[in-house]
Amino acid sequence: SLKFLGCHAISQYNSEAEENDVLIKKKRLVRFRLCPTSSCMSTSLVGCNTGYGDYVIDMNEYMYGYWEYKQQQKEYNCYVYGMNSCGCTENDDDGDDQQAEDADEVEDFNEEQCLYQCFVNAGKNECTAYIDYEVEENDDGEEEVDQIDVSDYMQCAQIEFEEKDDDEERRRRLEEEEDDDEEEEDVDYFVGPYCSEQGSAIYMGMYIDDTCTEAADSNHGRSIFSNMAGYSLPYGTTSLVNNYECVSCLDTFNVEENSDSNDDDDDEQNLADVCNQLYNTAGKCEEYLSSSVGATNMNACQFIEGIKITTDTGTVETSQPRSNPVATAWIVIFALIFTSLGFYVWYLRMRLGRRNNSLLY
Repeated sequence: SLKFLGCHAISQYNSEAEENDVLIKKKRLVRFRLCPTSSCMSTSLVGCNTGYGDYVIDMNEYMYGYWEYKQQQKEYNCYVYGMNSCGCTENDDDGDDQQAEDADEVEDFNEEQCLYQCFVNAGKNECTAYIDYEVEENDDGEEEVDQIDVSDYMQCAQIEFEEKDDDEERRRRLEEEEDDDEEEEDVDYFVGPYCSEQGSAIYMGMYIDDTCTEAADSNHGRSIFSNMAGYSLPYGTTSLVNNYECVSCLDTFNVEENSDSNDDDDDEQNLADVCNQLYNTAGKCEEYLSSSVGATNMNACQFIEGIKITTDTGTVETSQPRSNPVATAWIVIFALIFTSLGFYVWYLRMRLGRRNNSLLY
């Protein structure tokens, strides 16, 4: 199972910078853990204490794979609920198709409408996004605002806003106040995920550069986004990731297709692509991984230790301590040197004391 442990931002030189671009950009990293599903605990920030591997990866790559997989899981769960609980099949012979029975004529039965009403009645409004059904607009005089698809901004991407009448009026007034010789420079906005200060959450923010480094305002662009879009920035204050969640790496979408395969190959065939992709791309620290899995990789252990596991309040979660063999060796060497020097000083004082006594007598 996949377990998010924390994130971290470092500053590095932007080698692709052009004129007026940001020279020092933020590189955001995610630390995650792969735990045995049987021992992954949703009540623990670290997930598991044995048989695991820790990994570090670029946050954009992590969020792209993680978010896409989570949406697939949601769609699959909605599909299963619709099939098992809604009874919206037109030719349903079990007599449980309550919504279909309410239709005046069979030819007027709308399966998508039936599913929509079933999801709404069950409080599963998020499932309505996966069916092709449009609700008739109410004559309340208000236009429904189309919000952005968060999936399009798991990696830093440019966003364009539709200008409203009040936006055009505001821009006209600003242009009148400026000098005729001074041209107004259009600002391009970009939306993407960023790491919280404690490293325990990932939020969406709006920026004025294509590396998502310079925030559009002091609230990570949330205020300007709200003014220009007419609604709050999705996941601006709610984390995109759940610190306590154990995300199963079992590919539940293809289990039925693989059910006729050999049992020996089930684990490999049913492993979700996202877990394979994240594992292959990430830096690895597999010091506590079971030797039965084969060769282990510990090239990124020291770097991963710098990305602390923190709670929402900023408290550092301690895990198994990892000693540094080089540092330990130097500590032992210096301890022996100081001990030897102390003994040598004591020896000299004793020799001088005896010589002084012999001179007196």
